[in-house]
Amino acid sequence: MRWLVLAASLLVLAAPAAHATCRDGRVDALTGVYDFTTVVLGAKKTSAIGVNGYYRMRVTAKGCELQAEIAKLGFTNVMFPRERIQYGKFAARTYDVPDDTSDGPTLALFVDATL
Repeated sequence: MRWLVLAASLLVLAAPAAHATCRDGRVDALTGVYDFTTVVLGAKKTSAIGVNGYYRMRVTAKGCELQAEIAKLGFTNVMFPRERIQYGKFAARTYDVPDDTSDGPTLALFVDATL
């Protein structure tokens, strides 16, 4: 099971895994492709509130370095044609999530991304 939370431009992706370090290779637990939707909750323009954003993120690892490639695919009721899709590549880093429960996430991925 994986969880995804988006707050402002800080993307936090968490997956249940033991403490990940480059040495033990469990950083690979975060690699893969993730599709997610965001919702605008607060905005200066009230017309933006409630707008969904549709995204795809590919996380790759090369040695100890993680990279996230993010594409904005569209928004509420609009899917972009290929030439309008917005892309970005961003460095990513992991951190251990303090958690007292065995079924909660213990590993998270930070990606500071603005498209």
